[in-house]
Amino acid sequence: MSFEISDMRSTSYWIRGRKSYWKKLIRKKKKSEMLLNEMKANCQDLKTATEKLKAELQAEEVNNNQLFISGTRAIKELVGFQSSLKDIRGRGTVPHSKFSRDPATEQLLSSNTAIGRVGQVASNFAEEVASDLTDQQKQPQGPDISALNQSRADLSQSQFSKLPDVPVHTSSDISGCWLTSMALIPGDRLLLTDCDNYSLKLVDTENKKLVSHVILPGKPCDLCLLPGDRAAVTLPDLNKIQFVSTQGNVTLQDVVEVDGECRGIDFCDDNLIVSYDDPCKVVLMDMKGNVKKSVDKDSSGNPLFIYPEHLTGTRGSQTPPAIYVSDWDTNTITKLSISLEVLQTYHDPILKSPHGLTAVGDNQLLVCGKGNNNILLLDTLTGKITQLLGKEAGIECPFSVAYCPLRKMLFVTCSRHGRPELENFVKVFNLV
Repeated sequence: MSFEISDMRSTSYWIRGRKSYWKKLIRKKKKSEMLLNEMKANCQDLKTATEKLKAELQAEEVNNNQLFISGTRAIKELVGFQSSLKDIRGRGTVPHSKFSRDPATEQLLSSNTAIGRVGQVASNFAEEVASDLTDQQKQPQGPDISALNQSRADLSQSQFSKLPDVPVHTSSDISGCWLTSMALIPGDRLLLTDCDNYSLKLVDTENKKLVSHVILPGKPCDLCLLPGDRAAVTLPDLNKIQFVSTQGNVTLQDVVEVDGECRGIDFCDDNLIVSYDDPCKVVLMDMKGNVKKSVDKDSSGNPLFIYPEHLTGTRGSQTPPAIYVSDWDTNTITKLSISLEVLQTYHDPILKSPHGLTAVGDNQLLVCGKGNNNILLLDTLTGKITQLLGKEAGIECPFSVAYCPLRKMLFVTCSRHGRPELENFVKVFNLV
């Protein structure tokens, strides 16, 4: 009999992890049920007491003196009722769980051979194990799950079909939207910065509706996601970075002051990478705003950037992490190492006034070509730039882009001022 020891160990870990996960869900379910039953009993007691009080007041309607006495007592009781109701509302947050399919598990279940086969072999067991270990050493290390493979898929030849737009304008907005940045977060949600309305907005992409928004102290430019259901937003007009919570409704947290007009931002290895346009530079800083390193000139001593408004980081398993910075004035994208050394510069006639960037796998980058009204795909290994969508698809002055590999959906915001049909919506495309 032949079997893969490492496969069985991995399977054991997988099963153990799933059991632990389900135990947590069961505990949460029981806790929620107990809370709901207790609240239900409290509500029933309040309802009974209220109906009794109402009946007493109705019985005294013909006697003014007695009605006054009963009414005075009823007011005191109502204060107690309101306090009890407030307490119930304060405890009334029951966690909701939503099942999301795991792409790696789906790939496993759809396989004809599942995790493998047990077969008869004639070789010696010790030789078999030694051969297996040798083969494993030759294989590239790192995760190799279907979700990663899916995100690494080559999009250069992809075709997209248009889906209904997602509205993001609210009745409280003071002007049309200027959606300068966005990021996908768990739960099929999209977090967006609305510069002209000083706000951060949370959109449910599945139901295509705005579910939460919060007013910021200044105009936002770019955002990045942080561990622990948090995000960081740059406020260039205030020289500040605003931290927010994305758990449930979006809420403001602490603020960090910086030494210039901060624009693009991303998170990497417990640090923030931030670009500035006054002065023009890219900075590596800790989460408290303390600068560790910055870069503003090329190897010849010339200014490296003129208007570096957006940036994004890549953290692939097959290639070293890198930072990509778009400069809409020089029509270039600059690749930096995590330690901010200049590695490469990309330019092409089709690339004009680049803005929002998002990484797709290890070596591909989606780029908003604002000047040529297109969404581009940059192969960071070859430098080849391919147009995915253009003006014929409704793309005009694109400012930010996001891609969901699991749902194979592309999201785009446009910034054509005075065109509410463009600026007040998120455009959605589906990979055909």
